[in-house]
Amino acid sequence: VYVNKPNTFYEMYREWIISFAILFFIIIVIVVILFMKNRQLKKYNIKIKNMNKTLEDKIQKAIEEIKKRDLEMENYKEEAYKKIINAIVFQLKYPIKKLDENINDEKLKELSSYLSEKIEEFENLFVKKEEKEFSVKEVIKYVLSISAPILEAYNVEVDIKGEDFKIKANKAQFEQMFMNILKGIKDLSDLDKIKIEIELNADEKTILIREIHNSLSQDIFDKILNPFAKIENESVLGFYLSKIVLENNFNGAISLKNDKNHLFFEIKLI
Repeated sequence: VYVNKPNTFYEMYREWIISFAILFFIIIVIVVILFMKNRQLKKYNIKIKNMNKTLEDKIQKAIEEIKKRDLEMENYKEEAYKKIINAIVFQLKYPIKKLDENINDEKLKELSSYLSEKIEEFENLFVKKEEKEFSVKEVIKYVLSISAPILEAYNVEVDIKGEDFKIKANKAQFEQMFMNILKGIKDLSDLDKIKIEIELNADEKTILIREIHNSLSQDIFDKILNPFAKIENESVLGFYLSKIVLENNFNGAISLKNDKNHLFFEIKLI
């Protein structure tokens, strides 16, 4: 027998209805919170995306600015080297011209003509000229033949080995560049007799140049491509000019290597 028997649906299921209402309210609150958090998160994502875009733009702008400055610096250095070369050429042209006007000996006239030609090539060292295919070994042999009197006078012996290969470039500039390197090694070595080994690698298109007695120290090698370095009162500007010509006109590179404590040059031709 019920006392105060519930007569309505609500009275019968009041606890269930209240529990359900509370649960529904909690779910609504959670959904609202999640919605607000999601909305806030989207705002943060948009803000972060905009910040990243701004940062990327700033980084790209900074990279472009650095590249621009590097290019300006390279152009400035190249112009400075051109001025140096023009100053040297100016000092040489006049006396050779006067010498040519006042000599009658045929051999001396040939020598004067040859010197004038080489000075002109030196003057146009940075100018890109007509490119033709030529044998690297043949050009090196030619440089050694015309340098023979100087090499003999300084007791310099040069040996060439390896397989020959051909490149398409300006032959006169290659001759001048190679002559600069040989002269640099001669000037920097303190030995009475110098032996230079030149090794060609046709597969990799490289030229290795070693001073066999290893008279060039690491200290010299650390400075050797610095155009402003002075080593025992001898400037190494010729090495740096060779480096610039290789990079600009041959798409190549010159580097210094150390193999079992033996220092040597590596010229890479592309």
